Amino acid sequence: MSYGPPNDPQSGQQPPQGYQQPPQAPQAPPPGYQQPPQGYQPPPTAYGQGYQVPSAQNIAAGFQGFSLGRKLVVGGGLAAFILFFFPWYKVAFLGETIASANGVRGLPLVAWLLVIVLTAALALPLFGKRLSNFVQIPLSDGQLALYGGGAALVLSLLGGVLNAGDGLSLAWGFFLAILALAAMAAGGWLMFQAKE
Repeated sequence: MSYGPPNDPQSGQQPPQGYQQPPQAPQAPPPGYQQPPQGYQPPPTAYGQGYQVPSAQNIAAGFQGFSLGRKLVVGGGLAAFILFFFPWYKVAFLGETIASANGVRGLPLVAWLLVIVLTAALALPLFGKRLSNFVQIPLSDGQLALYGGGAALVLSLLGGVLNAGDGLSLAWGFFLAILALAAMAAGGWLMFQAKE
């Protein structure tokens, strides 16, 4: 038994002329409900715990808004992160490489971890956050970039030179990673000079 007029789209029947929907009873708010203050806007669509994931276009636009120093630190950090997995050391016999190893070992491993933390910390503005939202440290972003980038460069150089020898020689991945780390340190210097 139906209480409304026939309105079956397959049969083509329409409600009789003059038919009106019955009035809907207003729904009472649940107990304890209070009206939001004027100007209130609901939070963005949540992903995880109330965090909205930015689109690739927003990230690209945010990167374009970075200073040259921050661009060098983040870009150099991403390049260095990848280059640590390329051949840093090789064993050659009669001019032919017979074995190679990447840079994720010894002192360079510490530098690699530092690169990850530093790059993530300075890329946080792309996601609408700052490092100070998570950790209170007495350093500005520029100081953090300069000291962290310099430390990663020095640790990688020392580790690379100390690990070479006894049949091991430095390979092309080491030199490219050093260039990327130097770009990070230079970006840190620019940020420090700009008092970021």
